[in-house]
Amino acid sequence: MKRSISETESPANPKKRKVSTNESKTVKELFDKAVSLKKTDTKAAFELYQQASSLNHLQSRLRVGICCMEGTGTAKDLKMAKEIFEELSSQHEKGIAVHNLAYSYEKGDHGVPKDIKKSIELYEKSANLGRPESLFNLGIIYRDGIGISKDLPKAFKMMLQSATMTPPYVQSTEEVAFCYFHGKGVAQNYEKAFEWFSKGASLGLKACVNGLGFMYDMGLHVAENKYKAFELFSKAASMNHPLAIFNVGVCYEKGSGISKDEAKAFEHFQSSWKRSQERGHHECQNVTLALARCHEKGVGTKRDLLEAIKWYRLSQNEEEVFKRLSSYKSEICEKLLSIPLLESENEKLKQEIEELQARPGGETFWKAKEEFEKFVLK
Repeated sequence: MKRSISETESPANPKKRKVSTNESKTVKELFDKAVSLKKTDTKAAFELYQQASSLNHLQSRLRVGICCMEGTGTAKDLKMAKEIFEELSSQHEKGIAVHNLAYSYEKGDHGVPKDIKKSIELYEKSANLGRPESLFNLGIIYRDGIGISKDLPKAFKMMLQSATMTPPYVQSTEEVAFCYFHGKGVAQNYEKAFEWFSKGASLGLKACVNGLGFMYDMGLHVAENKYKAFELFSKAASMNHPLAIFNVGVCYEKGSGISKDEAKAFEHFQSSWKRSQERGHHECQNVTLALARCHEKGVGTKRDLLEAIKWYRLSQNEEEVFKRLSSYKSEICEKLLSIPLLESENEKLKQEIEELQARPGGETFWKAKEEFEKFVLK
């Protein structure tokens, strides 16, 4: 889960020079114009924030700090961001600047030393000032053991506090749901998981929509309902959730909650794999095993054992790879023998074949294994 950086507006009561009515109007115009440009012209927005900041507009000063931290509209400068957040941390009643200063210490880059202890201290201060996103970030630190020992019960406590604040931090809702579902940091409780998945789904969290689908699919806390499960999986899939896309594929493959359609199953498995890679989720064993099974059995696609072996290989399941190699050795051998070798390998291979053929009963299997290692494993 991505760490939170806050730029929510917050009331402030700083000690500053008095600003004339005309200046106030100018500041508001500068700030409003910057906000309107922040998605279309980040450089112009940054310059406007700077102008308003020079007139002691704290919200603009905060935005300047965030721009420096993210490199939005200006060169990334965490050292400058840190200075701005420190400057503002004593002035913002709701702790926005304290939260962002904590983030700069957590990240540690561009002249700002990484200091998890300092980061935790500042997140706690910001949380006490009413920032739910600070509790969320603390929860992630304790959950993943970032610079400290993992503490799942403490992580859950932070997430639950964040999700129940007014206003709540939306991403914490998802974390709480999965903690109850898997029993991480708290006793497993499907009733509570269903409750929190429902809350998250109402907030548009796709992982929660998929989670609800899984509970209906398996009959966890609620009566099993394959049609409802397919409906929820499809909804989450339309939001580009990789696991939901995979689950829709499984439904089509099995005819669960929808008419069986192997072509659509294969199509969804491919789509899930592609989406996972785009999001940087490179270890998707369920998806790779599904694609391997499709190629092995000819589910929704032409049967191709070599392609199946490659997908089993991607699943990092060596046992499955060699089980399949052994089961289909004669077919794989025939397939491999049709693959042309590089000319430089021909002589060496010829000698190896002669040696292998000298072994009783070894011609087929050993040659298949040798060719398999050349073309698939490497």
